Amino acid sequence: MNFMRYIFLPSNAEMRLRILHALDKPVDKLTVSEICQASGVSRQTFYRNFASKYDIAFWFLGLIDSLYLGEIGRSLSWTKGHELALSMLYEEHDYLKFAFAENPDVRAVEKRLKIRYETVIETLQDFKKAHIDDELLYFARFYVFTGEALIVEWCLSNTPYPPAIFKKYFSACMPERLRNLLNEPAAPVTRDQQRKIVTTGTAAAHAHTDGRLSCAAMHA
Repeated sequence: MNFMRYIFLPSNAEMRLRILHALDKPVDKLTVSEICQASGVSRQTFYRNFASKYDIAFWFLGLIDSLYLGEIGRSLSWTKGHELALSMLYEEHDYLKFAFAENPDVRAVEKRLKIRYETVIETLQDFKKAHIDDELLYFARFYVFTGEALIVEWCLSNTPYPPAIFKKYFSACMPERLRNLLNEPAAPVTRDQQRKIVTTGTAAAHAHTDGRLSCAAMHA
C-alpha cells in the first residue's frame, strides 16, 4: 500500500493522519479500539487528538480549509486554491471516504459550514473591499453549502473525475460574480510564503497558519 508522508505540518497533524490512514472500512463499522489497534496508538492518544471517531473527517476538511480554501482571494487565486485543495483530497480519498459518517452530526456540520461562510464573507469584505449586498451573501452561502456537498459526494463516490476535471465542473456551477471577486489573491505571495510552497508529483500544499503549515506529500 502506498504510504503518504507529510512534512512541516502542525505538531498534531502527523498523528492525526496516521489515525486517518488506519481506516479500512466505514467509520460507522469501526470501534475506537479497532482504529487504535490499526494505527498503533493508545486510546489516550486517540482521545487527545479527537473527541470521537466522527471528528476525523471534520478535522481533515478543516485542514484543507486552513491550507487552501480559506486562503482563496487572500494569498491564493480561485484556480490555485481549489487545485491544491482537490489534489490533497484526491491523494487521501482512499482513507477519507471511510471517515464520513452515514448520518453525520448536524450541529457539527452546521458549525463547520458557518465558519467557512464567515471566512468567505471576511475575505470579500476585508481583503477584496467588496460591497456585501443580499445577492453576494446568497452567492457566498451557495458556494459554501453547495460546494461542500459536491466535494463530499466526489470523495464518497471514489472521485470519479480527476481533480482537474472536477475543478472545471465545480467552478462552472459557482456564481460568476463571486468567482470574479475571488479570482486573484489580494496580495502577491511573499518570498517567505513562496518558500512554503512544495510540490511533489500530484500533491502540493501551501499554508500560512502560524507560519508552520507548509507541507509536502511524498510516496514512499
